[in-house]
Amino acid sequence: MWPWVRATKARGYRRFWGTLSGAVIGVLGGFYAALFGAAIGLLVDMLLNEFRCVRATRSYLSGKEAPLWLPLVPVLAGSLLSSLTDHSTRARPTVLVSYLRESTGITMSARLVERIVLCSSQVNWGRAESMSDAFAEALEPDARRLLIRAVWAQFQRWGDAGSVRDRMVDFALSVIQDPAFASEVLVVETDLDEDACAVLGVRRNATSDEIRAAYRKLAAQFHPDTLGQLSDEQRRASEDAFKRIASAYEKLSGQV
Repeated sequence: MWPWVRATKARGYRRFWGTLSGAVIGVLGGFYAALFGAAIGLLVDMLLNEFRCVRATRSYLSGKEAPLWLPLVPVLAGSLLSSLTDHSTRARPTVLVSYLRESTGITMSARLVERIVLCSSQVNWGRAESMSDAFAEALEPDARRLLIRAVWAQFQRWGDAGSVRDRMVDFALSVIQDPAFASEVLVVETDLDEDACAVLGVRRNATSDEIRAAYRKLAAQFHPDTLGQLSDEQRRASEDAFKRIASAYEKLSGQV
């Protein structure tokens, strides 16, 4: 059983003494006063529960034991984000939080999971080896794969995947030791100009090498100087085609 399932069984972070106290005190003033007191108490409880989760996150990252109710997946996700880039501290990891909640069965609210992720992204983890050890100790292989997919999806949304890919691959290999996984999953998806891609006949997530190869192949076919004897009409058509190819290549080269 994956460690994050702990949170669905032991919800120790949920304490509602404030809600109960507010309702009891409010009873003295009548039904509506009890509702108002319970609402205020619930708000206080939510803030306190959030504080407890953040404090437990910081404590775990400082080298102490994590309480049974704290799901380590968002903690490790935030740590991985911060180890690769500083964007995690200034941009909301919405894709990551949604992915984690939907894929892992974490019952905490999206706001609370986000607070845990952001908190862990602001704590200095230390050596990269320490994080690798934590992943290996806290998560089973399938869980590690899922978490790396989730973090990678967030980098794709931020547009930072290309800049962190090499470090992401190194980390994935250290905790999974499966080169095929890294090559299949950690792919930089770009959104190249659709018309330019159609001209060169490449995918919209083509690499710079693929774009260059397609251009050279088409340039060899349509460059007027390589076609021998042509009629004026054929030469104009060839020149127009070559201009479109060169323009498409220039546009795509600026996007990768």
